[in-house]
Amino acid sequence: TKLFVASTYSKKEIFSNVEPDLVIFHANELVTMNTKYGAPRIREDMSELAIINDGAIAVKDDMIVYVGTTDELMSKFEFGKILTKIDATNNLVT
Repeated sequence: TKLFVASTYSKKEIFSNVEPDLVIFHANELVTMNTKYGAPRIREDMSELAIINDGAIAVKDDMIVYVGTTDELMSKFEFGKILTKIDATNNLVT
């Protein structure tokens, strides 16, 4: 199953006053295009993946508001208030 959730990514780690509409959590591996320079990857850098084990994503109004580990997500948001939760255990999320 493919799920497309967001078209934009915030450079901030998290919006502190946002309650996400959707979270994807416990991804075995979450693959991102994050770079240490904060710029888009180009040419040979495209082959270097950033992988977060036990990864999680939070989305609000089609915008990614958090990317990190599941433990960090659970500590930053009130998990019980989130309307849509997808458990991605044993799955790869890109």
